[in-house]
Amino acid sequence: MQAPDAKEGYWIFRTYHFMGRRIKYSGWQTDKTIRLFQRDKAHYTGLVHEKMHIDGSVGFLKNKMAHYGHRSFDHYIRKMNHYKWLQAKELHAKGKSLNLFHFTVKPAFRFFHHYIIRLGFLDGTHGFILAILQAHGVFTRYVNIGSYWLLKRGLR
Repeated sequence: MQAPDAKEGYWIFRTYHFMGRRIKYSGWQTDKTIRLFQRDKAHYTGLVHEKMHIDGSVGFLKNKMAHYGHRSFDHYIRKMNHYKWLQAKELHAKGKSLNLFHFTVKPAFRFFHHYIIRLGFLDGTHGFILAILQAHGVFTRYVNIGSYWLLKRGLR
């Protein structure tokens, strides 16, 4: 029997660690995930950055969980490359057309968003590196869409 205030799932905020240092800002300060849930009430949706969907109410856990999502800089790059190809395939399937805006403005804004708006500069060098990596990820995602398009047509 469940307690009267029990939920079908629970969000938990995470403290993000990158290259041996806890990142307090850089867009990760509100990072949360559902980690505790009833299996028969939950399922994942999406291909890239899958989201947990809960059939029922979701609460929040009080304490934070340490998140060491990347063992090293190289591991971060490998993981980023994997997700970029998945995102490129997903956007290509949606018929996304590309123009100069995708290769210039979107990466620059991603850097600005993580470094200035999300206060990455307060994380020092680590925050700068993360902002650069985020911008690079956006840029190469769109390059990969073009590459995927070429691959599908046997032109590469």
